[in-house]
Amino acid sequence: MQTNINPQVLTWARKRAGLSVKELARKMKKDPKEIERWEQGQASPSYAQLEDLAYRYLKITLAVFFFPVPPDLQDPKGRLRRLPSDELERFSPNTYQKMRLAQTYQDSIAYLMQDVSASRVGFGDLVAGPLEPDELAGNCRNYLGITIERQFQFQSCETAFKAWRHALEEIGIFTFKDSLEDRFVSGFGLLDKDYPIIFINNSNLNRPGFPGDCFC
Repeated sequence: MQTNINPQVLTWARKRAGLSVKELARKMKKDPKEIERWEQGQASPSYAQLEDLAYRYLKITLAVFFFPVPPDLQDPKGRLRRLPSDELERFSPNTYQKMRLAQTYQDSIAYLMQDVSASRVGFGDLVAGPLEPDELAGNCRNYLGITIERQFQFQSCETAFKAWRHALEEIGIFTFKDSLEDRFVSGFGLLDKDYPIIFINNSNLNRPGFPGDCFC
């Protein structure tokens, strides 16, 4: 059964997933020209193909393909710290998908916490001042209650992770972890005025050399 989707939404969803026409065609084992025909409105995918597009490759709700215009969703890259464009180009579609997942977590936290008044949020009440990096790092450690001495008492990466996660959540910064295919990415943070979050690459937690070479 053919579907009458909005081809503009298909193009939007593919680009949002970080896939080129050739990459999507390769994943679906299709001729790139067939994907191009879908996006140009000259043909439509079958319902089975549409399910694969939505849930397997592009990670969006199937109903979105029938919207009159692409949805106006913020690109999670806009919440990252500033990175050179060539660094962003290194990320696989899987990393972008996890960024969108993290953005969903962040938006959910903001919704759930809208009626909660926290006495400490982020590092807002930490006076940084004109300090050297090591002095500022020491102040941050003391602020969170994890000194160098305590750090060396941790028996494993998992124990350290739980301690840091708890300390950060006490000041309103939530931490999540999941596996990323890009092993060079240790994790990323999404900025927000009230509820910044940290997303850790779980694949690297027990890998020699952790934390890796890229934290966005």
